[in-house]
Amino acid sequence: MQKLVLASVAALAASPVLSADLSTQNSPAAAPVVAQFDWTGAFVGANFGWGWGHNSFDTYNALNGAYLGSGAINSSFPLAGAQAGYLYMLPTRLVFGGSASVDWNGSTSTTNINGQYTDRTLNGVSGTVVGRAGYAFGDILPYFFGGWAWQNTTDVRTQFLGSVNGVFPAFSDQVSTVRNGWVLGPGLAYRFWKNWEVFGEYSYAEFANTPITYPQSQRELQTRFKVNLISVGLNYKF
Repeated sequence: MQKLVLASVAALAASPVLSADLSTQNSPAAAPVVAQFDWTGAFVGANFGWGWGHNSFDTYNALNGAYLGSGAINSSFPLAGAQAGYLYMLPTRLVFGGSASVDWNGSTSTTNINGQYTDRTLNGVSGTVVGRAGYAFGDILPYFFGGWAWQNTTDVRTQFLGSVNGVFPAFSDQVSTVRNGWVLGPGLAYRFWKNWEVFGEYSYAEFANTPITYPQSQRELQTRFKVNLISVGLNYKF
């Protein structure tokens, strides 16, 4: 009788159904899979920041090319605008893409040249078109960017001592131009809720030597412009 009971228990233990049931009961529960944020997609947003500019220039007589002196203007200014772009995230979580921005700053700076006239620079609309590359750590994306930058400026020359080519004291002569240059810098974005992200950037831009000629006084400026900018902003990814 005892042998019969032991044989029955052994048979039940060897049963596939019982073995599968025991295996199911003993296997640990699978950990839930948390999907990481996908940075792929188009985005739009707004930004604001603060910039520091240095504008240096040499002055020439536009009629005969004679060198007449040099000067520099330092400025600081607020800046605000909008941006849009597109990013693509690889399976390795490397992120590539590009963006374009348009900003406005109303900075004005003035310098006195040789005690004879003042030169005032007014900045207006500016923008960038850049490529971007980074690596996503979940909701955090550090990245670098670089590309083309442009800046619209108006220079105003006001004579206050003597006369030049029929331009007398208190007469203002002005010319507007678009400066072209390059920009680069680092940035850091954080997805804080659904498809919303905040970001911060530092950028450095240089604009090529740009000649401008005042039409009345016939004075030519060869200008060079450098800008440091810190900005923060908000983006929505579609």
